[in-house]
Amino acid sequence: EWLQEFDFSMMSKQRKVLLIVDNCSVHTRMNNLKATKLLFLPPNATLTLQSCDQGIIQNLKVLYTSIMLSKYVGHMDTDL
Repeated sequence: EWLQEFDFSMMSKQRKVLLIVDNCSVHTRMNNLKATKLLFLPPNATLTLQSCDQGIIQNLKVLYTSIMLSKYVGHMDTDL
C-alpha cells in the first residue's frame, strides 16, 4: 500500500509526518506506521472545511487574474 511506502520513505529521511484525513469509510486506520501519524477529522467536518477552502481558492483566483492582466497589459505597452 502506498501509505506504508510513504511511511518508510519518511522514516528513512528521519522525518515525521501528520496526515489529516476525513472520516471516510475507505480510509483505514493503520497502527503499524512509524513516521506517519493519521489524524481523522470528526464526522461532517469536511463540509465545514471545504467552505473555508472556497474563500482561499477565490482569493487566489482573483490574485492570479490580476497578475496575469498586469503582465498582459505590460506586454501590450512595450509593443507600442
